Amino acid sequence: MTDNQNTETQNKHLFTIDKDYNKIKLDKFLADKFGVGFSLIRKMARKGQIRLNSSRVKGNEVLKIGDTVKVPGLFLNSQAEMANQDIKSKGLFTAKQIKDAKTWILYEDDDILVMNKPAGIPVQAGSGQEKSIDRLFAEVYPEKAPKLVHRLDKDTSGCLIMAKNKSVAKDLVTQFAKRKTHKTYLTIVVGNLQDPQGEINFSVEKQFTEHNKERMKVVDNAGKDAKTYYKRIARHKNYHFLEVEIETGRTHQIRVHMQSIGTPILGDGKYSDKAFNVLPNGKKVKMCLHSYKLEIVHPITEKVMEFKAPVNSKMLEVMDILGFSHKK
Repeated sequence: MTDNQNTETQNKHLFTIDKDYNKIKLDKFLADKFGVGFSLIRKMARKGQIRLNSSRVKGNEVLKIGDTVKVPGLFLNSQAEMANQDIKSKGLFTAKQIKDAKTWILYEDDDILVMNKPAGIPVQAGSGQEKSIDRLFAEVYPEKAPKLVHRLDKDTSGCLIMAKNKSVAKDLVTQFAKRKTHKTYLTIVVGNLQDPQGEINFSVEKQFTEHNKERMKVVDNAGKDAKTYYKRIARHKNYHFLEVEIETGRTHQIRVHMQSIGTPILGDGKYSDKAFNVLPNGKKVKMCLHSYKLEIVHPITEKVMEFKAPVNSKMLEVMDILGFSHKK
């Protein structure tokens, strides 16, 4: 390889941060720019294959204009694969699925759309997940696909906001990162909940199982701070219907926090035992966690906006069996 060829190859791996990504976290920049998942970003960071201004990174560094980011060839290949996949994924959804997706929309204007995401579909496509919210709405809006600005777990339903252009996306990502949004969830937990309301303030840390699957864990002296506030709305024996607010937005935060105090979320197959995922009549259920309310500042009008998403039918059925209701 000649010196010119070597320089050209290196340049392909280097990216200079401009105003579009100023004050955005490194992992969010990489996810948006290359269409790669956060777990892969963390893995490459640990291996030293991602560099910020020639230094090793963790992935959560905040970028500024003029920073240089070096990425592994895998990301460049993934970007090409994603482009090819986008072509292949045209027609991934039926006309009925696209029509149904439009009925999920709670609010829409020229800059944002807010939907009531169903449980069971991931927000972003990844390993083993071909169908996702971002790909579905790229077909709902074929001229210009809306952008993800935050996440909900695959089996969590409720309020999800997307941006219709890059500047609005940047503003909303910053709001979520700086905790300027307000999120309220509804959930059903199982176990001996001693206090009808309280605060859970345990740090959490991402770990990997022996099968290399992500799992969050409460830790004492390390990890990221995480605060969860809960209030019991109703109770049926050891089943508790809660309203939950989170000050932080860590991965699986509510799920791991509720499990840490001995009351895992009903139907949560990742953080609870199978014995906790059934109703008194023996019926098995899916995870009962719903993003009920979301408050943001509109990036263009600067007005405070609040959105509420009706509880999905499956969780409503569980609530009905347990005698729970929510009429706020």
